[in-house]
Amino acid sequence: MARSTKGNHTAQFFLGKVFPWIFILAGAGVFSWGVQNLARARESVDWPKAPGRILSSRVLVSKSTDSDGYSSISYSARVEYEFFVQRRKFTGTRIAYGDYGSSSRSRHEEIVERYPEGGQVEVSYRPSQPEECLLEPGVKGQTWFLPLFGLVFLIPGMAMAIFLPRVMMKRAGIER
Repeated sequence: MARSTKGNHTAQFFLGKVFPWIFILAGAGVFSWGVQNLARARESVDWPKAPGRILSSRVLVSKSTDSDGYSSISYSARVEYEFFVQRRKFTGTRIAYGDYGSSSRSRHEEIVERYPEGGQVEVSYRPSQPEECLLEPGVKGQTWFLPLFGLVFLIPGMAMAIFLPRVMMKRAGIER
């Protein structure tokens, strides 16, 4: 039987018990948020619509540099619009559920061209909360990103939680 030191025991505890739960909790959180967005996207098809006007429309550029000095650029369409519900003015910026920034400038330029400043639009809004609104109701391909990304962490985390302790016990010479 192999001897265990205190440092080795701490590492085993972290790898076998804590590390998988980091993946599980992160994955479950992102998955849950993504499923909620999917549900709202489906609901939005039946939301009432109100005429609106585009206040501003532009492509935002975000540059970041990591600790190794590598830089990346991401783009997002920023479209702000206003509309009225029962004589009360609301503003919004959501185009569609799951519409996040990306490295594709042309995709976001197309969105900005579709919604030029001063243009007239139909705004879909949640009846109980008109401040939750969007221009393109329904489930789009990008709406699936968060639930799938969450599963990328959730499933391996669950597998680690089940199998890592067994593997570590076998390596330590402990059989059940």
